[in-house]
Amino acid sequence: FGSSQFGYRGKLFFIPPRAGRMADDFQGRLQAILAVKPYLRSENHHLNPTVKAIQDVLAGRKDGDPRDLLNRLDTELQAEQETLSRAFKLFDNRCSGHLSQGDVKSMNSYLGFPASDEDVAELMRAIDTDRGGTISLKEFENYVGAMGGTGKL
Repeated sequence: FGSSQFGYRGKLFFIPPRAGRMADDFQGRLQAILAVKPYLRSENHHLNPTVKAIQDVLAGRKDGDPRDLLNRLDTELQAEQETLSRAFKLFDNRCSGHLSQGDVKSMNSYLGFPASDEDVAELMRAIDTDRGGTISLKEFENYVGAMGGTGKL
């Protein structure tokens, strides 16, 4: 009762009801991650192959353990978040929780990136999505994520 069946390559498979719910749970977990971190959908991001592997397993295109893959993605995302938080705090000279234009100028100089007033103003326009005049950790994370993540820096 409550089980479903499907055919694949001439074989008939029965899926107990719990298995279908677990697959939905894994799909929901992945969708929740992608809703918060949409940049993971980009092939430019270094964690995108892991996202694609999870999607392939959930769709039945590849063998694998979706729980293991999702746990691995969570671990990699936590490491990335910690790296971004440390970098952000390093350049948040006023400990305000936001990077000012001066903080961004110092960061770019330190990292060897272009740091002219014009370059910094352009970068601020790209990152400061709420137009508040400073960069929050979330804006910083979204920008680095869109650029490919910490692995691409």
